[in-house]
Amino acid sequence: MSTTMPAQVRPLAKPAQSPQSARSPQSSRSSGDTRSRILAAAAALFSEQGYAGTSVRDISERLGVTKAALYYHFPSKETILDALLEPFVQDLGRLAELTRQTPSPSPDLVIERIAEVMASAGGMLLLLADDPSIIHRRIGEQDMLSLQRMLVRVLAGPDPSEARLLRARCAIGALKAGIMGRALERATAVACSVTATGPAAPAASIASSCLVTSEERREIVAAALAALGSEAPVVVRPRG
Repeated sequence: MSTTMPAQVRPLAKPAQSPQSARSPQSSRSSGDTRSRILAAAAALFSEQGYAGTSVRDISERLGVTKAALYYHFPSKETILDALLEPFVQDLGRLAELTRQTPSPSPDLVIERIAEVMASAGGMLLLLADDPSIIHRRIGEQDMLSLQRMLVRVLAGPDPSEARLLRARCAIGALKAGIMGRALERATAVACSVTATGPAAPAASIASSCLVTSEERREIVAAALAALGSEAPVVVRPRG
């Protein structure tokens, strides 16, 4: 990530590479497959038991491998979490860079980019929704709030009124509710349909794909833009 990235979106330390990964294309593919299986199993367990409630032993037993075999790829549970969160954190960094552009990007572009980040984060957003301590271990609650304030300011425009700031918050809320609500519905449907595939299948399946379809994302973006509205205040007439 860019070295100019603000402190609130800190880059993750990358897990150490296995010395055997450079031996041959076949060994590299095998190592990559194993890492992917470890990450999928960890994502499933973090979703089911929470990050704090999951041990390295739990992950190794879910995979049917020894702890030593798991440590060969990841030296700790924290480095597994780093690898799971790294794409999401990098996306947040790019989003933060967007808010500092001069001139400021259009609200339409900002909303599109927020939706893109949220929708492409896969099952990690489901984990973050259920276990905020996961993201706070890597980024920090105040840092996430700082990023949200930056996004609100860009959406609200220069010298915004309180009403305009409120509309900007509502637009971001519409994105969160639309994407997370639809993703949770899909995750529940997947979980209910699992039979012989085992308990890790739902989380692994969701984590490997986008949270909403491109059509759904367009509708959610449209709803967020509608929530943002224009500068003109909305007149709410009393009943009767």
